Amino acid sequence: MKFAFFDENLDDLPYKILEEILKDFYKKEFSKYAEFYNLTGEIEKNIFKLYLQPLNSKEKIYIATYDLERKTMIDSIDKYQLRKILLKENEKLEDYQKQELERSSKIIISIIGLILGLIIAYVVIKMINGGF
Repeated sequence: MKFAFFDENLDDLPYKILEEILKDFYKKEFSKYAEFYNLTGEIEKNIFKLYLQPLNSKEKIYIATYDLERKTMIDSIDKYQLRKILLKENEKLEDYQKQELERSSKIIISIIGLILGLIIAYVVIKMINGGF
């Protein structure tokens, strides 16, 4: 969405701000998990405030304040603090991913066990009835 008064693409702006703060870390670490985060913002009197929200959390993390007129960053979270927060959230996501993988594998093993049980029961019934 183009912001009519400032000629700024507000769809790309949050990612540009985040990349400016994180620099190399953005490409190495954050981009792997980017789909698990919502970047949200608020515009008030030509000031854009950017927040990061993990998908499995209701908590918003303040990232930066950006002046849309001057196209400069007014204030931002310390990049080391942001990296620490992101690493912690990424660990939570990895733990959640492991739990889901374990749960899914247990379901698949249960289904395979059920199918094998049905096959064995079918073979036993056929043998008892003299079918084969």
